[in-house]
Amino acid sequence: INNGNVSNTGEMGDIGAVYAGGCFGNLRTDNITVTNCDNYGVVSFTGNSHGACLLGGVVSDVRGVATFTNCDNFAKGNITDSPTSKTKVSKLGGICADFQHIDSTASKRSTFTDCTNYAKIQADAGAASSSSDLNSDNTLTRVGGGFGNLQATTSYDIELNNVDNHGSLVLNFATCNS
Repeated sequence: INNGNVSNTGEMGDIGAVYAGGCFGNLRTDNITVTNCDNYGVVSFTGNSHGACLLGGVVSDVRGVATFTNCDNFAKGNITDSPTSKTKVSKLGGICADFQHIDSTASKRSTFTDCTNYAKIQADAGAASSSSDLNSDNTLTRVGGGFGNLQATTSYDIELNNVDNHGSLVLNFATCNS
């Protein structure tokens, strides 16, 4: 159980990326089992990652086969991403920012059971310096109450049971300064 705050402010360098989760940042392996894991803290990033910014209430990034049971996000504040125009990808999720089911044997299923988000999920795109920054093909924002991005090869790969969102979703887009 996390009752603290997870946050970062500032520059991360030209190849930097931010992976922040209330309980886990990055899980990349097969046969991950997480049970009764709750976040009561705040997950936030303000600055410029120059790459990816993944913020999740419970976990930011999962690659592999996983089972999550009874994992909730009760964050006391917002999960926010306030990047400048150089951040290429922002994914925010109340439970998980980016989940990619990867199974080399194609025989296992990932499951999420009884997982709920109660936090406000907010993405604020920073002010752009020109109109070309606003229309950049390199910028992608995905925001979801449960997942920012959920990816699998087939519909069999992932099973969701009682995965709920009770928080609000807010997207604030940048304005152009020139």
